[in-house]
Amino acid sequence: MDFHWSSISSRIGWAASLLVFFAAGCGGGDQAGKSKNEAELVAASLSSIDDTVRHAGAFKTQFAEGAEMSEKDRIRLTTMPPQFGKAKVSGTDATVDVTFHDAKDNREIGKSTWTLVKQGELWKIKTAPLP
Repeated sequence: MDFHWSSISSRIGWAASLLVFFAAGCGGGDQAGKSKNEAELVAASLSSIDDTVRHAGAFKTQFAEGAEMSEKDRIRLTTMPPQFGKAKVSGTDATVDVTFHDAKDNREIGKSTWTLVKQGELWKIKTAPLP
């Protein structure tokens, strides 16, 4: 049997090129995926509100620099858990429609729109008006 090292190395090179091509992907869908991921990141950043609202220090970390919710409103928020709609993301800004329900009887109390801003890699609450 005759081995041709040049033929083998050529096939290995060709196979490696295919592997790199398929691992890297074809591209093109990156921006659509990025927008979807940003909306998911906004939702994830808001998902812990029910837990952090009970702890003033942890709750403050969810707000953007220079933004905050008063202590009175933070305590009020514990009695009306928010239900968040789907985030609408535009660059480093996002809005989320929020519906509030009474914690005791689950009746709807009101609606509002919260705004968020991306600071570094984290989405932070910019405004969070209560009904």
